[in-house]
Amino acid sequence: MGADGDKPLGGYAVRELLGHKRRVTTLAWSGNGKKLATGSGDQSVRIWSIEPHCQVSRPERSEQELKGHTATVSCLAWKPGNSADTLVSGSATTSSSKSSSADNSIRQWDVRSGKCTSVINTSAGNIAAAWCPDGSSYAVLNQDNVLSIIDARKAKVVKSHKFPAEIYDVHWGPTPSHLMVASEKGCVDVLSLPTMDVLWSLRGHAAQCFSLAMSRSQKYIVSGGADAAVALWDLDNQVCVRTWAHMDHPVRGLSWSPDGRFIAYSTDQGELEVLSSVTGERLQELRLRGGFTDYIAWNPVYNVLAYCDEMLDPNSRDRSMVGAVGIFAPPKSS
Repeated sequence: MGADGDKPLGGYAVRELLGHKRRVTTLAWSGNGKKLATGSGDQSVRIWSIEPHCQVSRPERSEQELKGHTATVSCLAWKPGNSADTLVSGSATTSSSKSSSADNSIRQWDVRSGKCTSVINTSAGNIAAAWCPDGSSYAVLNQDNVLSIIDARKAKVVKSHKFPAEIYDVHWGPTPSHLMVASEKGCVDVLSLPTMDVLWSLRGHAAQCFSLAMSRSQKYIVSGGADAAVALWDLDNQVCVRTWAHMDHPVRGLSWSPDGRFIAYSTDQGELEVLSSVTGERLQELRLRGGFTDYIAWNPVYNVLAYCDEMLDPNSRDRSMVGAVGIFAPPKSS
């Protein structure tokens, strides 16, 4: 709890991480909660060590910069576990890119050495990545609606599946033999591996389902869609147990706090809000200065929320924008 007694999120404040030269487009926490990876339109990946509170006495700088992509870094995923030593990054060449050669690649990094250990090229820009809970492989979704399963040790695509409908997000779970995807059909499909057969569909949105997030217990998920709603699902019973529909704009990003008490969502109009998963109460509203973000993420250990943003470059005279990462964190424990 914060400094305001029993008030949820009492004493929380926002600080910003600066370093990327262009908009921050994606981010991901390591499994031990100690490292934050961020990707940007400046084609780099940065690694940060983050204090889990809002009172930070000195400017924070990234401790590593991973270079190799020649297009916007569009998705990131850490290998599960406590070591924070292996990271996957995906890139996507936009239609407006002036580059003579497209970069729609997946790179695997040894973060300890800062070296890229493998590169796999895909058919289109990559939009989401998710690791198998045992760390043996990871899934990558691209803009052609092709999902690739990649063996991490062999750096080889072992299965590829093209969806007939447009897919926007993918998560590995609730068990190692299941994948969940957010679909243009307005539902979350739960797939069986390795066949990719649909076991069941969670249908709760009147338009496209853009995003999903799973509770740490893996018993619940939330989904967000173009219908400007967030739905809370009980996976054991495959039923929707709560819906938030007060939003005015499509929900693009979702994340669930590690203690299960808070759900954060973002919309395509720069709104970011924290909800109580227990009472349904709207607890905190933040404002994204950079429009919208698909990527918001609670730390897996601490109740600290990170989100992609941008801000005016303090060193620029032409009021140009630079990438920023917002860190919404509690006060330091006494």
